[in-house]
Amino acid sequence: IGSGAGGAEGGFEACPDGKYEGVTSRAYLRHILGTRFSAGDGGGRLWGLVTSERMGAVTIDGEPKLFELIAYRRRTADHQSPQKEWEWAAFSEEDRGRWVNVGAYMNGAAFAVSEACPLSRAYTLFRNMGLRHLPVLDARNGVVGMLTRASFSKKALHRGVNAFYAREDIFA
Repeated sequence: IGSGAGGAEGGFEACPDGKYEGVTSRAYLRHILGTRFSAGDGGGRLWGLVTSERMGAVTIDGEPKLFELIAYRRRTADHQSPQKEWEWAAFSEEDRGRWVNVGAYMNGAAFAVSEACPLSRAYTLFRNMGLRHLPVLDARNGVVGMLTRASFSKKALHRGVNAFYAREDIFA
């Protein structure tokens, strides 16, 4: 979704230009990665359509068959789909070297906040919109963090306040 201080360990990977471009849901990622092990499409034929060995050969608009599969599973509430089985499967070195255009499956207009945004405003946006994740961006639109439900827990808020204010200033 963009570059950040956390890098890949922080849960987000760098975009080519290091700018925030949007977010994608876990469900879409599960469908994309799950196509590698989907028994229903002839042993991963859809994987070959969704991914490519070269970055320049990746589909720009996404694979229509994947969109159809996702829509079908939503309509039928197919919770026993083979897409969930990939989590226990092993991706080969060749699989890990393939490219996929996640941008075709992401929300480019997702909510985000500036690192200068007051915590109260971020909390209001987070709660009112029912978000699970809220990217924090710097002045150059680079990702510097990710707010989650745990970020707004009582313990996390106390830790944050105590890091910036002396005890006397809080209770004065």
